[in-house]
Amino acid sequence: MSECINGVLKGVRRLPVTAIVEMTLKRTAHYFRERAIKSGVMLSNSQLWTDIAKKKFTHWGEKSINHTVTKYNHLQQSASVVTKRQQGPGLNTHVVKLANRECSCGKWNQFGIPCSHAQKSEDYWDVPNFELVHDPTIRTSTRPGRNKTSRIPNEMDWRQTRERQQAQQRGESSRQSNVPLPGHPE
Repeated sequence: MSECINGVLKGVRRLPVTAIVEMTLKRTAHYFRERAIKSGVMLSNSQLWTDIAKKKFTHWGEKSINHTVTKYNHLQQSASVVTKRQQGPGLNTHVVKLANRECSCGKWNQFGIPCSHAQKSEDYWDVPNFELVHDPTIRTSTRPGRNKTSRIPNEMDWRQTRERQQAQQRGESSRQSNVPLPGHPE
């Protein structure tokens, strides 16, 4: 997003603030309108990946030719993949867990595209490629019993909660009592 704004703000130096705001709004709207049209064309052509993702996937697929797979857990679809030394570093061992969509190299988690190790082990288990890519629309849900926010309650919040509970037991609403709500200024 910051690169989008940097691109939008090119050429707006030494302009009045209102002109900068107007230009930012117009250029940002144009930027997202272009991308919406481009993604619509991609979807109408049944193209699942962007050109950059496709290029990265094919490049890693070419690298996977030199890897060797050792299957060691069929139920979890996990494998040990050894890279072949060409020029420079090599002979590294990476653990791929297809069921969890992760590789010890970290590229699969970072880019959301199966790395060369995952592609090699995917060839071994014959899982379709498009099923291995992370779907950004699926978000991890919070576990039961976990807080919804990242804010950590402290002693002050507990005291206020206790006082509010006592006020409610007396039949007062939170507006009638002088006890402020947690997270709200007095």
